[in-house]
Amino acid sequence: MKRIWAVRDAIPTIIRLDPPTANCAIIGQWFCRILNPGPVRSAGDYGGRKRTWPFPIAKILIKHDWFDFDFFTCEGSMFVSERMRQAMALDPAEVRYFDVDASASPPEVQSMNYQIMEPTMSEEVADLSMTDEEWTRYVADHVAAEEAGVPPPTHGVKMLEDASPAHDLFYDAPRGQLYCTDAFALRVLNSGCIDMCFPVPSHMHGANVRYRTLQGIEEYVGWDEEANEPILRLVETLA
Repeated sequence: MKRIWAVRDAIPTIIRLDPPTANCAIIGQWFCRILNPGPVRSAGDYGGRKRTWPFPIAKILIKHDWFDFDFFTCEGSMFVSERMRQAMALDPAEVRYFDVDASASPPEVQSMNYQIMEPTMSEEVADLSMTDEEWTRYVADHVAAEEAGVPPPTHGVKMLEDASPAHDLFYDAPRGQLYCTDAFALRVLNSGCIDMCFPVPSHMHGANVRYRTLQGIEEYVGWDEEANEPILRLVETLA
């Protein structure tokens, strides 16, 4: 089985979004707003495969001049910077990009040349089967965590043993989760682009999510408030 990773943005990190001088008060605030949500939503939302063509130009407002994320989601759309598009180096047949009007945002944001990205390929890679014993344990663990007021145990999705995707970036056909190959993840990680992360599918939910990094597979164990960065523990070294 080939190495397969989930694809997510890292923007939900509260401290990452607001400087300490603002007491990290980003909860309840917005960092990106689509100014013409009606036309954008009517053209198709989520999972890309519903989007009509031509797609309306999304008008976005990002109010922070320090905003330099290369990948983020906003109101159901995935946005990528020009340097992220270059780093991903996707086959034109595997992805569609839609123009964005960021003229209402600071010049620093406009210079990122954002576009909406929609992968067009789907593959069947996830093993969604679960034995009665696995399901019973899963439910019991989550009920116990909820009663104790703690995060649920780390869990996720198993990949099919014979999973061998033909595309670098793709949706899983049954559930619409976005996945990628190891080659794709390494291109992005080596490029220096920020805020696209690659959770290990089997450990992508719960307290201790694991990620594909340049070092290999690392597990999130906490947040270093002084350094303003996650604390990761190396689980497995990968070439």
